[in-house]
Amino acid sequence: MKNNIAFISQQSLENFMVPVAKGLEKRGYGVRVVADNNDQSIVDAVIWSDVVWLEWGNELAMRLTTDAGLLNGRNVIIRIHSYETFLPYIKYINYDRIDCLIFVAEHIKDLVLDQVPKITKMVKDIRVIPNGVDLDAIPFKERGPGNNLAYIGYINFKKGPMLLMQAFAHLSKINPDLRLHVAGQFQEPRYELYFKQFLEHTGLMDKATFYGHVTDIPAWLEDKHYIISTSVLESQGMGIMEAMAAGVKPLIHNFYGAKEVYEEEYLWTTFEELDDCLKLYDSHNYREWVSVNYSLSRTLDNLESALEALPSKLQIKTGMDKVAESEPVTLSVCMMVRDEAKNLDRCLSAIKDFADEIIVVDTGSVDDSIEICKRYGATVYEHPWENFSVHRNQSIGYATKEWIMIYDADEEFVGNGMKLKQALGAVKDTCPAMGIVAHDLKEDGTWAVNSNLTKFFRLGTIHYEGTIHNDAMFDRSRTAFYTDAHINHYGYHAGPKLKKKKSARTIGLLEKELVDNPVRTKVLFYLFQSYADIGELDKALEFGWQYIAKRNDAHDFNETIFFSMISVYLSKKDYHNAKRLLDEAMLIIPNDIDIATAQIELGIGLNNGTLMIEGVEKYIRAYNFMIQNPATTGIRFTFSFRPDALAYVLHRAAMCHFENASRFAKELRKAVKNLDSETRKSVLREFKKNLRLLKLTISNKGEKS
Repeated sequence: MKNNIAFISQQSLENFMVPVAKGLEKRGYGVRVVADNNDQSIVDAVIWSDVVWLEWGNELAMRLTTDAGLLNGRNVIIRIHSYETFLPYIKYINYDRIDCLIFVAEHIKDLVLDQVPKITKMVKDIRVIPNGVDLDAIPFKERGPGNNLAYIGYINFKKGPMLLMQAFAHLSKINPDLRLHVAGQFQEPRYELYFKQFLEHTGLMDKATFYGHVTDIPAWLEDKHYIISTSVLESQGMGIMEAMAAGVKPLIHNFYGAKEVYEEEYLWTTFEELDDCLKLYDSHNYREWVSVNYSLSRTLDNLESALEALPSKLQIKTGMDKVAESEPVTLSVCMMVRDEAKNLDRCLSAIKDFADEIIVVDTGSVDDSIEICKRYGATVYEHPWENFSVHRNQSIGYATKEWIMIYDADEEFVGNGMKLKQALGAVKDTCPAMGIVAHDLKEDGTWAVNSNLTKFFRLGTIHYEGTIHNDAMFDRSRTAFYTDAHINHYGYHAGPKLKKKKSARTIGLLEKELVDNPVRTKVLFYLFQSYADIGELDKALEFGWQYIAKRNDAHDFNETIFFSMISVYLSKKDYHNAKRLLDEAMLIIPNDIDIATAQIELGIGLNNGTLMIEGVEKYIRAYNFMIQNPATTGIRFTFSFRPDALAYVLHRAAMCHFENASRFAKELRKAVKNLDSETRKSVLREFKKNLRLLKLTISNKGEKS
């Protein structure tokens, strides 16, 4: 059975995508097309799919690839055309999430890879597959020289509109009966004004017809003799190719990359060369050229080849029949400990009944840690301290079961362990890992931070790198997700003195690693965190800015840096830099719940109620969306996805509205004094009636409100 493909684009940008979707559907693929801005429609289509096709490398592709959890377990394809090449989003897409990157033209590929060279290291499958023309939908007609010159496309700066007018005027001198027919809308009113002035000045106003948007291009082309393009850059120019398929002669300005797409006989740079292009006319040649090089059937063949090369993936969600029917796997719980006696009973009692083996690497405990571990049946290996990754890898190396669980002494598994092992049993062989929700708990039991962490790995698919804040190295694009259990993390229970001591030790190790391994950009992120923890905010910000500057070089860039740095600037009342970072974050992760929180806090700091209320509305949308779709946060921290944070946000929104209502009520009280008695009574009566609907009252002077 062939894959289910979710084709996703922004509204009004689906034109190139729909023929591909229909063509693949005819070839046996499951297809859903989403071309609107409704997040839930996108989520529903992704959950249904095996393959997610993102049309255009624009802000939607950026947002979906940075919201990494949503795409887990799916193959992801992005198809890049041309306009995206010059927008900032192309740099911010998380290419670690992409299995196949398709460009529609060689010169577009070269432009993008020059801007974002890391793509070649992050995406294994990069292809050039041009758009295809559906020849069955375009009737052919043999033609010859004539008087009707066609232009198809929007009228904007990219299309060379001034050159279009000049070329029309030049060709009109050769053929005074020539008429210009424009199928396309003005996207810039200045060009509409210029066209009118130019045509009036040259006496060609009655020789030009503007049709606006044309739905049926093949029918519109019926009486046309030439198709002209004056663009400065195109990926292909589908309007040109459709006209050629109909038998219309092309007059193509030599745009950047044109010689990689078209035969030189179709191209012109100067008006002298344009004159030469008029000399020969061969409708059959134009149709045949499109058929051989750019037919839709050829494009579909190449796309099928790309789809067949995709790795197999599966996202596990509890409640699926496959989970209920699967056999439990065997599970090794792998730990590294040192002086964790106070935590181990809670930690080990939570997993002792379903762990098939407990592996503990002890790095020098002087308390009762080793004895407690052995009491729970753990096999303990003692090693002198080296660094975190060394000992993580040692614990994994001792494991013998099918799957491993990475577990820390200050964590507690909460859930049914046997059901967890059944879920792991349902994961396909090609999927190496599974994530789970984690709550960082404060001493009062409330969440400090909420996150999705990858804690379960198929044996032999994981190793760690980094001397501290060790990073798990595995194929993140194939991570399943489990929702029927969670991890409680009690690390926030450490007192301020212990935290400061740990941070000071951590900083020394990180700064040494930065010298030894300067290409590991995430060290900059950890240094920001560590300096912020001990209150050295200026030093923290210095490393934070360095980390952001390395964004385009970093694999798995951590977008939480924006919220964390904004929070630091807000604590310093530096609203200028907080706003600067917020603006960038809203470009990259506009629907992020933490960024919505930062917007609220900045609005409060600036006493800007509009900014704050916009942030509240974004926060509530994000919170409700994440409740319905818990996997969409990806494997990352969310600071603000907590019930107490929701309560705070709603409180701030209510207070803002109450404050505004109180201010307007006071102004109303002043305003009615200038009204006659009957009108004043009528206004106040209506106002009080509306307040009663809200179960509120307004007092007269001296009365209790």
